[in-house]
Amino acid sequence: MDLDSSIKRIKETYSITHSKESDVMLRYVGTSAGVTQPWQVVIDSYTTRGETWEIAVTQMLQLIKKDLEAKIRMAQSQMKTYQESLNRLLLD
Repeated sequence: MDLDSSIKRIKETYSITHSKESDVMLRYVGTSAGVTQPWQVVIDSYTTRGETWEIAVTQMLQLIKKDLEAKIRMAQSQMKTYQESLNRLLLD
């Protein structure tokens, strides 16, 4: 996994999904005080954690993928509603 391209994918997908630009932050918080997942990826209000940066990045990619899939389903449902409404107009 390439860190730079993964961060770019997160940023681009988030921007498309939420219609706004946000910065992606990768943080290492350390392992003191019993912290077992020291790597954090943060974009806007989304945060993922992992034992390695690869895990944290992969979890963020999965999170925004689920968000995008939900938006696609919602858009498809809305499109179906619009199409049904249009069809009713054309039948009259």
